[in-house]
Amino acid sequence: MKKSLLLLLFLLAGITLIGAENAKIKGDGCGVEFLKDKVFITNGSNQRLVLIGKLLYSWTRPVLTATGAEVGEDGSMKVTYRVSIKDDAKATPEQTAAITADAESIKLEALWKVEGNKITVTYTLTSPKVKPDGAMVEIVGHSGATKQPLAEGNIRPFANKTDVVQVKLPGNPKWSSTWAEHAGFKKSGDVYTSVFEFTVAPAAQ
Repeated sequence: MKKSLLLLLFLLAGITLIGAENAKIKGDGCGVEFLKDKVFITNGSNQRLVLIGKLLYSWTRPVLTATGAEVGEDGSMKVTYRVSIKDDAKATPEQTAAITADAESIKLEALWKVEGNKITVTYTLTSPKVKPDGAMVEIVGHSGATKQPLAEGNIRPFANKTDVVQVKLPGNPKWSSTWAEHAGFKKSGDVYTSVFEFTVAPAAQ
């Protein structure tokens, strides 16, 4: 009873509980869902179409994985991340210790916004000791949505029989794999930013 009353007081006060393992924001025929450690682009029926997962440094070893989400009063959703270090059998213990120490200063947040059928995410990365050059964001199709060839230069479509998600890529569209796209971070001091834009629409019949 006390827990239920406390939760009601939080809601009436407009306070959002932080670090939730599941959160959603909705637009017109699309939405964003955070689930445990992944983010999904969804259609109007809440079907998951595209999965956005980890951010990986390409030429060094940090990996950033989502840990929680907070939905703000303005309808945006902020996702926070933790850093880990990829295994490397060729690295010495001293090298592993050095990159682990440098990675302690890395921080990443992703701010998601939905307006109509358009979704944007702004990644804000603080990485003073490790350059994120070539960093990749895990982006893969879901629910039968498959990755399509580039359209209009830097637009990456994902499509199934009912929906198309077009992703405007901020980085080099040729730096791509079956599971990831180039983050294309822009630097200002020790802070790097990258913005991906998604448009969700019904597939042509």
